[in-house]
Amino acid sequence: MGVYGLERIIPLIPKNETWNIVLILLGAFSAFWGGLQAVGVNKVRLLPAYSTIENNGMILTAIGFYAIADGITDPSLHYLSLFAQAASLVLALSHTLAKTLLFMSLGHAKEAYNVHTIDEARGVWSGVGKIPALGILISALSFSAFPPLIGYAGEWMVLETLFQSYRFPSAATEFFAAIAGVLTALAIGLIGFAMVKLIGYTALGYDHGRKSRPIANRLLHFTEISMEVLIVLCGIGLPAIIIWLGYPSLLMGLLGVPAPLVLASGSPVFGVIAPTFIALIMAVLLIVPIWIFFKNRKKVRRVHSWNGGVPLEEQDFFSASAYSQILEHILRRIFHTREVRSETRGSIEVEDILIRPAMFLTRLVQKVGEGEALVLMNGKISAYVTYILVLFILVFVIGMIVI
Repeated sequence: MGVYGLERIIPLIPKNETWNIVLILLGAFSAFWGGLQAVGVNKVRLLPAYSTIENNGMILTAIGFYAIADGITDPSLHYLSLFAQAASLVLALSHTLAKTLLFMSLGHAKEAYNVHTIDEARGVWSGVGKIPALGILISALSFSAFPPLIGYAGEWMVLETLFQSYRFPSAATEFFAAIAGVLTALAIGLIGFAMVKLIGYTALGYDHGRKSRPIANRLLHFTEISMEVLIVLCGIGLPAIIIWLGYPSLLMGLLGVPAPLVLASGSPVFGVIAPTFIALIMAVLLIVPIWIFFKNRKKVRRVHSWNGGVPLEEQDFFSASAYSQILEHILRRIFHTREVRSETRGSIEVEDILIRPAMFLTRLVQKVGEGEALVLMNGKISAYVTYILVLFILVFVIGMIVI
């Protein structure tokens, strides 16, 4: 709904380059910060939540580019404005599908195991089921921009938009757009790092022989499978989605790939992608590896991890926190990395420093609200009527000024 509101309002407000640059930088920083924090967390639900911040930041960056390009009368920039707007919508769609599936599949695993951390949710494939594990795998790969899933197309479109900042006549716009491009590229790399952690420790992790609680999951399995298929089909059929969104002019044919299977990012042509053709090539190239796998899988012998003959205890396994620890140590000033020790074990904790001002604002709003409630909610009907009348007049005046 936020994306819809921005897309509807931007054409109606006066063009302001400074405000649009602020939009781009806010979006790029949000994307970078969301990806950075996703790397360090170990909570099952918190990592996807930070990936939402990363994805929404990229959407805001694309909308800012659309607003800047839309305010300049230049044919190539008109094409760029359409492409940036389409990028924001494709990202919104990919996020809707992938995040729904990710929360659904992770929630399935979390409730089945009754756990809260990524380390505790290991072995979903063998411990909970192949369907939720496949849901985590596909949705996380989509967020990691793995072709031909729809997340790959959306993130490619955002990067292609940022790469074309040289088309703008303003040096300030070019400079800040380049900064936004760097932050966005870092965000995509960081979220890929975080999603590999999520996949490796939940969907494909070693389950240590644990059994999950029985859950009535027939309808849940049907929904998970439907979302998995949708994410794949939307990635392969991206040209159809571009047409459905109302941007057929962005599609073309090129180098033997028939129209409208090629999505062009610029006019004249700057970069192209053919998701349907990529999927076809990947399917052909995977035939031989899949054939070899099924032919030889009976010869594979699985053994327990060797630990000098000593059985591995739970705390001896490589953890999700250990996976992120190197980056957390290098960026310890940002993460506020600290070691927490007890008599039996030690652990690493990190902190999102932007939570502090948010918590301060929360406490401030709460106190102001409590004070206002004591004044207005005093049991006097005259106070309620006065409050409603004042608000009505204010809304009426503001509405008249806007109109």
